Amino acid sequence: MAQKGRLLRSWVPLLAAGAIVLAFPFLNERSVREESLTSPVAKNKWTLRFDWTSLPPTSPLAKRISAVQTQCKPSKRIRRFCHNQAGVGSNLHTWAQALCAAMEQDALIVTESPWPWMDEEHCSSEKYPMLCYFGHGHLPEGGQCNSSDLSASEMSITATPWLGNPKICPTPSMRRSLLNFEPCPSFMNKESPAREFMAAAMEYLFQSVQPVVIAEAKRQAQDAFPTGLPNPENMITVHMRWGDKATETGANLPAESFIRGVEHLLQARQVQSPIHIYLASEDIDAITAFTDLAPKHWLIHMSGPTQEGTDKHMLNFRSGSVGLSSFGALLLSMQSNHYVLATTSNWSRLINELRMNIVDPRCENCTSMIDLQSGMWPHEHRDGTVTYDEFFDKPTVLR
Repeated sequence: MAQKGRLLRSWVPLLAAGAIVLAFPFLNERSVREESLTSPVAKNKWTLRFDWTSLPPTSPLAKRISAVQTQCKPSKRIRRFCHNQAGVGSNLHTWAQALCAAMEQDALIVTESPWPWMDEEHCSSEKYPMLCYFGHGHLPEGGQCNSSDLSASEMSITATPWLGNPKICPTPSMRRSLLNFEPCPSFMNKESPAREFMAAAMEYLFQSVQPVVIAEAKRQAQDAFPTGLPNPENMITVHMRWGDKATETGANLPAESFIRGVEHLLQARQVQSPIHIYLASEDIDAITAFTDLAPKHWLIHMSGPTQEGTDKHMLNFRSGSVGLSSFGALLLSMQSNHYVLATTSNWSRLINELRMNIVDPRCENCTSMIDLQSGMWPHEHRDGTVTYDEFFDKPTVLR
């Protein structure tokens, strides 16, 4: 594959799945030498911008979610949840909808196995899969609620879960559109947009990330950025879904669109050299297309696995190691102050939610984002009703 002299540093598993994406960094040998001459050497060159083990919620809605979900007592109602067969980004957003339905009833949400994205080495035997990647203090299954509380029959376990049997998770449904999602009108309505709850749910979930994820992010950082992580103001995260998503293929969102998106950000925000691009994509064709068109002076970084050949279906790519690598790559993508996304993808949507609710409140709204094609799930209509079909807008035309 043509790569304009750029050297692939490593294929550290990142992630992408279902309605999600992976991320992967490439490097140009000439660019690395130039960067080493121009970049200051930090005390710890690969220290992430935030301590992801402790990011207390700042938005009122995320604080409210956290307050309810950390109240464990015998009288508290528990709703059980099982992930469906989809990508990680899709899984997190369907979990967020289930969380919303639990909040509607002032109930706890407890997620149970199986979840194919759990890392085999670190948590293959974990009964509660969310604890594989997220801290034990704010999730009911890892905080004040002990295992006997969660398994007790007198804990008012509901008879109708969102996904699967309330006591034992069956083989997960293949299609999210066939699942019976429960509404939460108190939190998703005309005055309170669905996207606001989704962003608050991700803020709540990511307030504490397991150390194994942070270690994976730092490992990838050392491979992808051998001279150290750049200043966030000089870094742009670009996410290209492509792969098995028909609505996000090169024909619909060609590489030229992403190149123009970067150019618009560089001009609008007057980003100074050196310019670092963190390119996120699981599709080798997307990576090749972008790197072939990118100007030589852009320093393009990637890390993670890619899907080559004709089989690019995300479900054939899933594994626990890919799940861990994906979350590690996600933290790396949040090092940027600038983003070129397409929120028709769950992974782009996740990056944007973390940008708005975690990064911006901690950097005085320092970030910017270009959305090449906006999308949403759940689909909030103008009259305030919410449906569980995906909404895709027309691609943004940049000139």
